[in-house]
Amino acid sequence: MSIPKTATTVLGACAVAVALALALGAGRASKGASLGPSSAARIRPAVAVAVVAPQASGPPSAAVRASAPAKKRAKPRPSPVEKAAADEALCRRAAAVGPDGSGAVEASPADDAAILAAERRIDAELRGSSDPFSQAVAAWLEPIDASSELRQRQERLARLAATTTDARVYALAYRECTKGDEDESAPGCRTLSARQWAQLDRGNALPWVYVLGDATVHGDLAARDDALYQIASSSRFEERSFAPAQVILEHAGPDGVGLVAANALVSQASGLTSTQTMPIYALLSTCHGGGEDDGSEASPCAGTVELLVRHSDSMALRRIGGAMDFAMTGDTSRRDRLRDESRRLGTVPSPRETGGCASLREAQDFQRRAGEIGEVAALRERASY
Repeated sequence: MSIPKTATTVLGACAVAVALALALGAGRASKGASLGPSSAARIRPAVAVAVVAPQASGPPSAAVRASAPAKKRAKPRPSPVEKAAADEALCRRAAAVGPDGSGAVEASPADDAAILAAERRIDAELRGSSDPFSQAVAAWLEPIDASSELRQRQERLARLAATTTDARVYALAYRECTKGDEDESAPGCRTLSARQWAQLDRGNALPWVYVLGDATVHGDLAARDDALYQIASSSRFEERSFAPAQVILEHAGPDGVGLVAANALVSQASGLTSTQTMPIYALLSTCHGGGEDDGSEASPCAGTVELLVRHSDSMALRRIGGAMDFAMTGDTSRRDRLRDESRRLGTVPSPRETGGCASLREAQDFQRRAGEIGEVAALRERASY
């Protein structure tokens, strides 16, 4: 049967339109050309038919799964037994390294991330403390550029001392400022004086020893004799060597990480303390040479010996008192008694590698107590248990 010409013409026109629409669509896809409004209106139904598909009902494809954010698995917490074992291992590693950094350095936990984090926590708590001395200890221990370390530390402490009424802060700053060459000390150090320290710490002979040292260096005999009199008239001789350890250990915490971090900071403080100088030579030379001493028991030098032996807070100061007594009298009996007592009291406990965290706690308990009552009293208390 033949198709009428009119129908053929209509079908041909439709075919041409469809072909044209497909060609335009392909061209847009391949060339990125923008279509005008009329063209877009004409091809929209065809595009809709091409892209609309029924919703998949199965599981997401691998590509979808890969693009989804991965859920992090929570790190399992160690059991109490595992935590205790890890603490013991950490404490033993810390005890294997001596206070001066010697020993099994390759096993040192100093660079352990958890230890460093605990040290930062302790530092932040010291800085945020309401106690001025705790704040000063944090400034004292702050790590800085080694090339200018001393001057920067001196300046920080001198600024704190300039406005303090706390004798511990002033003593820390003043003694730090005595390190190194006087001409190279921080500018803030020049505002500090041993006499001002003595005003803040009435009854303590230690600042007057520095006054005595300065007078001896400058050959000021009147100032020397006055300082010696002030020393002999004092009620105590306190160096407070364990005071920084005490405030650090208040923030140690109960676990092995806190113990080891606090131990590292205490060791750092001990190292800084050991480099502080005391002009004890001025005291020894003045009394050994006689000074204004008349040899009687009421003389300033004899009074200084009594103070050192009976009312000092460190074993080293007591030994100095014994040496002065022998130099002045030639009698060895007092010096020998002091030596016997020193052997009986023993030494300051230090962490033992074999003792783990228990040994570390024992050492820190003593350091904390010595900070409260002094080394001599703490050793006597420990020996009486």
